[in-house]
Amino acid sequence: MLGFAAPMARSLMFGAQWCGSNWQLILELEDLLTDPHATREALSRAGEIRRQISKHFQPILRGTLGRRHNEWYTPGEVIKLARAVMGDIDMDPASSEIAQQTVRARRYFNKDQNGLRQEWNGRVWLNPPYAQPLIDRFIAKLLMEWRAKRISACIALTNNFTDTAWFQDAASHASAICFTQGRIIFCDPDGELGRPTQGQSYFYFGSDREAFSREFSRVGMIVRPETGLSLHDC
Repeated sequence: MLGFAAPMARSLMFGAQWCGSNWQLILELEDLLTDPHATREALSRAGEIRRQISKHFQPILRGTLGRRHNEWYTPGEVIKLARAVMGDIDMDPASSEIAQQTVRARRYFNKDQNGLRQEWNGRVWLNPPYAQPLIDRFIAKLLMEWRAKRISACIALTNNFTDTAWFQDAASHASAICFTQGRIIFCDPDGELGRPTQGQSYFYFGSDREAFSREFSRVGMIVRPETGLSLHDC
């Protein structure tokens, strides 16, 4: 009716969702652009914000489902939120040299080193492969290292497949979860952008739930799971 092709219409809707969750940034842009005395630094900041907004309205983004590879790199703005919560990232156990240009963990494991066979320590960022059985194994490994107290904090980015056993296991141990509003724009090894065909979740394991809520409430809804309950308690 409005003359938009389906891919463009979906991009406009996703972009509008993102703007609704980041309205403070929109207001900042408006203030900068309507200020007749804006400095060169202010106009540079406005350009940065416009570029950040525009990438959420890309009409040629492709879904990640059915792609031949299983590597999707985390956007820099997500890593900034993770660092704001944890202070730094000591380990990224499911990574690559390209991904580390953004994550910049003190230590990381690539596919050949196989993070599933390594010991994880400190503050961990985890963006595991989403395909089965790898995501199941990476979540199981995360929970094992968390229970062993080798991890002091962790933020894990996954699909929001709430009906799966691995998701239920992670949720039952997590300190808090963020369910994203809209879908994250990832980048593949070829530099192409893509949105997953479902939403995402951030699992937080750590003692500073307030910091996680403060930072990640900017991108979605925060849930604090009730732990230690059985069906007889409900």
